Amino acid sequence: VVIPGAKKIRRFAIMSTELSVAHYNDYCRLYQRCKVMTGDTSLPVTNISLGDAKRYARWLSQMSGFTYRLPNVKEWQHAVGANQTQQLNDHNCLLTQGTKVIRGNNVRSINKGTANIWGVKNGLGNVQEWTLSRGKALAVGGSAVTPLASCNIYDKTGSSDDQTLTGLRLIREL
Repeated sequence: VVIPGAKKIRRFAIMSTELSVAHYNDYCRLYQRCKVMTGDTSLPVTNISLGDAKRYARWLSQMSGFTYRLPNVKEWQHAVGANQTQQLNDHNCLLTQGTKVIRGNNVRSINKGTANIWGVKNGLGNVQEWTLSRGKALAVGGSAVTPLASCNIYDKTGSSDDQTLTGLRLIREL
């Protein structure tokens, strides 16, 4: 989806959903440098290292002739926040009532959920996503196990933290 520019942010395109296991498996079969993942291929790819995410972006750029890359934090926040009109009611963050889980706790298909006004789905929760900021890698947006109170566009964890529920969403430069 195309995201309009804003102050100090140029217009760009971003994947409407997280990268799926199905698409990552296609890459693994063609590139033959990663292991094909098993299970539900409609889920977002998880447990992906920063190096693997960057390699996927380089490969996609070479195959398509367009420039794909990880977003910087400001770009990601702008796209998911939809110019500060993000839908807080559609997330896959952990929401509990007592001991009962109401939402979250399990990753959902990339196609589930409602897109924000710009067409971005599952920006909050589900899987945290790789971004870059001043040369540092950060995972943003929280995951299905991030408590709702902490699950927002400003939630960031460092690159050395657990990558179990870390995936990616790429930008295509326009």
